[in-house]
Amino acid sequence: MTGSKGDRLVNAVPRAEGAPNALLGESARASESVLHDSGRLAALGRTGLLDSPTTHAFDRHARLASQLLSAPIALISLLDDRRQYFKGMAGLPEPLASRREMTGAYPFCRHVVETGAPLIVSDARRHPLLVNERAQTELRIASYAGLALRAADGQTLGAFCAIDTQPRVWKPGEIGLLSELAASVLTEISLLAALYQQQRMLEERAALEAQLCQKQRLELLGILAGGVAHDFNNLLGTILGSAELARQSIAPIHCAGESIEEITKAGRRARSLVGQILSFARGEPESPRRVVSLQPLVEESVRLFRVALPSSVELIVSCGGDAPSVSVDATQIAQVIINLLTNAWHALENRPGRISITLDGAQQGDRNASEHGLGLGLGAGVGARIIIQDNGRGMDAATLRRIYEPFFTTKPLGVGTGLGLAIVRGIVEAHGGRVHAVSKPGEGTTFTVYFPASVDPL
Repeated sequence: MTGSKGDRLVNAVPRAEGAPNALLGESARASESVLHDSGRLAALGRTGLLDSPTTHAFDRHARLASQLLSAPIALISLLDDRRQYFKGMAGLPEPLASRREMTGAYPFCRHVVETGAPLIVSDARRHPLLVNERAQTELRIASYAGLALRAADGQTLGAFCAIDTQPRVWKPGEIGLLSELAASVLTEISLLAALYQQQRMLEERAALEAQLCQKQRLELLGILAGGVAHDFNNLLGTILGSAELARQSIAPIHCAGESIEEITKAGRRARSLVGQILSFARGEPESPRRVVSLQPLVEESVRLFRVALPSSVELIVSCGGDAPSVSVDATQIAQVIINLLTNAWHALENRPGRISITLDGAQQGDRNASEHGLGLGLGAGVGARIIIQDNGRGMDAATLRRIYEPFFTTKPLGVGTGLGLAIVRGIVEAHGGRVHAVSKPGEGTTFTVYFPASVDPL
């Protein structure tokens, strides 16, 4: 491989030896934005090699380069906009060898990526790019031969280099050999990238299929619940009407009066439950929406909730003035707030504890929103956020995945219906918002609800 083919490869490569000033000029002209170029970074991301486990094939290529070129160090580096990843290495000293990455990048590797051109240097002692305190201390670099790793789409992903701790003249056949190895590395990268993309497609397909199954299940449950609730509501009308007639037909002091009142109360509670089931089944608000500030809604809901709250539970309320107005059905949003506050109370399990509710504004680029994938498509880039937090028992991951399923509950039989959070999510999403929960056993639970800002003024 050091014969005519290697010589032809090298003859097509511009040489940097002996022209450090021209090299620096070229490097200065090479836009620093190359490292930050979105197309290049996307190409790197598609390989799946950044922050990935060690790929031994790259280490074998580096060892082969080191042995065939008699170079103490050989590196296969990938560079993003912040770090240099040593995906293949031979002779790299510690602690870099264990970390396999470094913040920033060596100037010679960065130059190869920025220009896409080879860098061939026989004596680094006088070369501006290589007379670098960090490189000299960590690598004792005296001569360097580096080639760009350029993908099929033209994007430069990194560099393949050989480093010697003594000055040396790199022969054309040696550079040709490095070129052949670099081509083999790019083939390996292409294969791994194809496997990575295939795996991602399979994962995305599985996630979409799971979402579709869940959606179909919820739709079927909604149809079933709606049908049952409608018929049950008719029966309740008969029961409540008959109880009222019975109450009117007896004397106020009749012994059956108390029983009839209990029948009426139970019937009203059942009608309220039926209303919740119908609300879940419809999945959208019926009442007309109005552009309102959420602060009065939060404050009124807190006042209603505080009446039932025992003195052993501390309730902390914080309403920021930066929450934008939203277009909502006020009654349903109050139901969302009361449901979440009640859930927080139940999570305390009749023990002293703390519940907090916060209202503020959330930017579209807000870190909390971004981390949870809650990009709301906010027209003005702003939304309103309600955070309800408790220091109760918390939930494990398996429970957290199921909390929005209708009729799923961790409460004892007869205590909960399992519809509260299903209704909360249905109402919030019907308003174009998102709800997200974070919880760990023993660390409490935080529900965050986002609503997009209204484009209409109050």
